[in-house]
Amino acid sequence: MIDIFISYSQKDKEFVTKLYEALCQQQWDIWAEWENRLLINQRLNEDFSMAGTGV
Repeated sequence: MIDIFISYSQKDKEFVTKLYEALCQQQWDIWAEWENRLLINQRLNEDFSMAGTGV
């Protein structure tokens, strides 16, 4: 389950990148838009991978 969704203005990208990295280090599941692509942090990617295995 996603804990935080980050949407931002491109002018704030540097700040948001630092915020994203800090939140990931604290084990939050984050969904952020980077240049019109949605990225999901590693922990959530692993959850999606495991969902297909029936684990």
